[in-house]
Amino acid sequence: MENDNTQKYSDTPNTPTGRKSLLHYIRKQMVRLRTYINTHWGVVYLAIIGVFVVFFLLLGSNNIFVQIRFSHRIRKVERRIAVSEKKYQADKAYLDERKANNALDVEALARKDFRMKEEGEMRFLLIDTTSNDFKFPQAK
Repeated sequence: MENDNTQKYSDTPNTPTGRKSLLHYIRKQMVRLRTYINTHWGVVYLAIIGVFVVFFLLLGSNNIFVQIRFSHRIRKVERRIAVSEKKYQADKAYLDERKANNALDVEALARKDFRMKEEGEMRFLLIDTTSNDFKFPQAK
């Protein structure tokens, strides 16, 4: 009759408490992993590629959230450029029209509308601030 305390298999060592060791468990799982990889290698490659895709889309320095934020900023700047370009074209057309009418009128227009001055010239702007609805004039 066999004693219950003897081991049947030499590759399954028991600890003094009667449990299998952690090292034995890890070895057994590694063998199972190797056999799974050998039989299902395509799934393993897809899983690795999936991990890289998730990393680059969500966790990388140029992740999808950063790209979306940059694209919004680019659109805002492009809109500002378009508005500035329209304003520039309108001002240019206005100045060209005034220039065609009278060459001396261009200087008066620049002084009045665009608050330009000649070199060495001092300008004083007198504003009535006694009214309640006073606002500082904005440059055009």
